[in-house]
Amino acid sequence: MDMMRTARYATVLTALCLAFGCGTDRDIVPDQRTAIENYLNSKQITDYTIQDGVYRFVPNDDRETYDTDPAAAPGDSVYFMFEEYVFTSSGPGQLCYTNKSAIIGADTVINPQFWPLDPLGVRVGSTGLIAGLTRGLPGCRQGDSVVMLITSDLAYGDHPMGVVQRNKTIMMMLNILEVKK
Repeated sequence: MDMMRTARYATVLTALCLAFGCGTDRDIVPDQRTAIENYLNSKQITDYTIQDGVYRFVPNDDRETYDTDPAAAPGDSVYFMFEEYVFTSSGPGQLCYTNKSAIIGADTVINPQFWPLDPLGVRVGSTGLIAGLTRGLPGCRQGDSVVMLITSDLAYGDHPMGVVQRNKTIMMMLNILEVKK
C-alpha cells in the first residue's frame, strides 16, 4: 500500500512540476541566456561581455577617463548606487531593490523606512551578495554605469526573494562611485 501511495504522490508531484515549472537550473538557465542574448541583440548592444556567467556592459565606457579609472579587483572595496529589476524579454520589469531615493516613489513596493539609501560598499570577492553580483564586480571601474543581466542560478535560484519570484533573471544597474585599492 505504501508503494502505491508513493507512486501516486510521485505522479501528482510530476504533474505539478510540469504545470508550474519546477524545472532544474539546467532546464531554465539556457532559456534565460537565450532571452538575455535576444534582448541585447534587439537593443543592438554588441559590446557586452560574459564574465563568469554574468552578462555585463558599460554604456559609458567611452568617457575620457575610462582607461585610467581604477578597476575593481578581488580584495578592493567598491561603493555603488544600484537598481535591481526583474528582467523581462523587453528589459527591466518590476523594480525589486534600490538605494537610489530619487526613483523610490509611491508606486514602488520598496519601503525606504526599512531600506538603506546610502551607497552600498562591498569588498570584491568576499561579499554576502548574490553570486552574479559578486562575479560581475571585478573589472568594474570607478565612474562606470554598469548593466548586469544575471540568470536565476546566479541570483536567487529557486527561492523567492521579496518581489522576485523563483527562477527569475534579474537586471542590475550600478553606478560605481568609488573603487578603493
